[in-house]
Formats: sequence, structure tokens, C-alpha cells
Amino acid sequence: MPMAASSDSYSAFETRIGQLVPRAGIGIGPDRTIREAAERMTEESIGSPVVLESGEPAGMVTKTDVVRRVIALNRLMERYEGSEARLGERVAEATASADAEMKQLGTVLDSLGQGVIVCDAAGNVVRYNRTARSLLEPSHEPRLGQPVYGMVEKELCDYALENISAQLATGVGHPSVEFTAKRAAGDPLWGRIAPVADDDAPLHGFVLTLEETARPLSSTELLPAVRVKFHTDSEQALLRELRLVVFDTETTGLNPSKGDEIISIGAVAVTQGRIVAEEAFETLVDPGMPVSAASTRIHGFTNDGLAGQPGIDEALVAFSRFTEEAVLVAHNASFDMEFLKRKEGETGIAFRQPVLCTLILSAIVHPNQSSHALDTLLTRYGIRRADRHTALGDARMTAELLLRLLPQLEARGIATLAEAVRASRQHPLSRLKY
Repeated sequence: MPMAASSDSYSAFETRIGQLVPRAGIGIGPDRTIREAAERMTEESIGSPVVLESGEPAGMVTKTDVVRRVIALNRLMERYEGSEARLGERVAEATASADAEMKQLGTVLDSLGQGVIVCDAAGNVVRYNRTARSLLEPSHEPRLGQPVYGMVEKELCDYALENISAQLATGVGHPSVEFTAKRAAGDPLWGRIAPVADDDAPLHGFVLTLEETARPLSSTELLPAVRVKFHTDSEQALLRELRLVVFDTETTGLNPSKGDEIISIGAVAVTQGRIVAEEAFETLVDPGMPVSAASTRIHGFTNDGLAGQPGIDEALVAFSRFTEEAVLVAHNASFDMEFLKRKEGETGIAFRQPVLCTLILSAIVHPNQSSHALDTLLTRYGIRRADRHTALGDARMTAELLLRLLPQLEARGIATLAEAVRASRQHPLSRLKY
């Protein structure tokens, strides 16, 4: 009759259990308890010798030993699962607290009389307040994820950061660099650049503050926005980290090849997984031709309402500034892009950045669905309709749709811009032409 292992041999027994589980090829996961795993290895474990750390034998493993230890291990697993659940709750609480703090920070920044723009070490805007937007001219407005250098000369920022790094190296407590800047209209701006730094990272960002001043100018002036080509290395960036401009157009009809024209452009910016409400674009356009009654019944625009609005040249200049360094997104994008392409020769403005289509992206993640029309998708995803058949309204709803599609694309291994472009080009719907 086998000898029962004493209580002194439990540590050796646990070692034996740890050896037997992988040897028996038994996996213990969320759908299999330790008790089930132990039942499968009982035949091998019962009768196995128990050896103490000293090397002395301590009897044989009995069925009673296995059951007792499995019960104890199951209790340990229950405690672990309970701890895991509590950890999840704490993470959720911490996330909610961080969101609340960010909202509070936004409220504090918006209450300041100075314009504040927070940038990372590469000079990309990560936060700004309303005052900063109001102080800068429309062509220089800050945009999340965009370089600050369209607002302030890069040479000036580089000089300031070099100066600040030198001050930090010599132990200056609160280093900063001041400058003044002209504007096309209004009083000059006084600016100050200060570092965002700590002991671990001497300089991982900076804060630019701006306010109006009557002091004489002594350094530089703000430059007009500069057209910059879309960087090829951005194609490897995650979609949710890029600046995406979701846009829509309203037109006199559905046939650009037969002379139909744009009468309205609307757009919103999306970055870091959210719609940036402060960054929206909307303009009406005088098409220089009558709007058909059939089109008016859809979007509500009349000839009288469009007369005297900006021409397409002026509208596209403003739209191109808004979309600089951004990926363009539209629903049935080939339709909207065809109108823009047909104006390149007339206006000299070309949109050469990557373009994504939510109609195609929906077809990629839902290949078995028969319809990917915007109204169908709004219903499918429970997106509230607001200002339907207005350019800005449709752009906002398409942005909401895009945010629903991003995690589904990621689940299919489509997370970067390059992956999304490649998958879109391979889809049959990419051959649609207007």
C-alpha cells in the first residue's frame, strides 16, 4: 500500500505538479480549471515518488494528495481571478480619472488670457486653447498632431530649444526664451517658449505662450502657411495616430464629367481616436451655373443662396490649407475626389496626399453585407443623423463611422496607413470611377 506524503513534502509535491502539467501537454486557460487539468494527469501522478529538497524520498503521491492540492490550487486561482477583476476596475477608474483631469486641464487652459500651445519634442501640437486660435490668423491656426512650425518659424523654435537646453545643462531653474512676432492685422504678438522637462527626460516637449503686445518688434514675424508634401514615413504610422481630415462635398449634380460643380465643402479633423470639434471647415461655393431643382430637393441649396459666395479658387485655397499634412477620408471618396481633380488645371491646387474611402473600408470589414451606403451604415452602427445632406453634417457622420471602423480594421491586421491603402487598392470597389 503506497505511503501518503506528509505535510512536510507539500513543497516537493507542488514542484512535481509543475513538472507533470507541461509533460502531459495540459494547458490551463480561462476555459479549463486546475481541477480539470489535474484529473487528466491523475494516472501519471498517482504513484510517483515524492522527493524532498534534501534528496530523501518522502513516500508516494496518492489520489488524496492530488485532490487536496488541486482544491488548494483552485482556491488560489479563484483569488487570482478576483484580483484580476479588481485590477480591471481600478484601471477603468484610473482611466476615467485621467479623462476628467484632461477635461479640467482644458477648462483651465481655455480660461487663460494668453494663448497656449503645448508641443512634443518634435514640435507637433498636442494641446492648445481657444485664445491661441483667436490670436493667430486662420492660415496659422494650431491643429492637433500638426507641426507648430506653420505658426512660428522653425528656425526660431530651434534656436529657442537649443538655448533652453543650454540653460538646463547649466542648472537654470526655469529656463525660457522670449520673442516678438508681427501679424498681418492687429497688434504684434509677444511669445515665450518654455520646456516641458523632468529629471528622467531633460526636454520632451515645450509650451508656447502668446499674447498681444504693443512693445516694439525685435526678432521675427509669423510666416504664412507653407505647403508641405506628405512624408513617406507617415505611411508606416498607425492610422489612429495620424491627422485624418474627413470631408464631403455637395454638388449641382452627380456628373462631374458633364459639368456639374461643387457648391459646398465641409470637413472635420480626426486624430488620436477622436473628432476634434474645434477643427472644422465649411464653405459654400458659387458654382457659376444653375442648380437643378432635383439637386435642391436633396441638399436644400438654391441659386439665390449661392450667389455671391466664394468661387472655387478661393474655396480650394482655404480647403488645401486645412488639409495640409493630413490623410483625406470620404464616403465614396472617388466621387468627391473626381470633382477636386477636375479643378487642378483651373486652380493650380492638387491634393496629393493619401485618400481613404469609408465605403471601401466598410466592405473590407463586412464583406458579406450587401450595402455599404452611408445611410445603411449609420443605421447599422447606431450613429445619430444630424444635418444630413449638408457637407459638414455628412462629414461629421462619416467621421463617426470611421471611428467605428478603425478597431474592426485593426482586428483584421490593418492598423497602419500603408496597410489601409494596400487593402483598399486590392478591393474591387476601388475601381469605381465618375
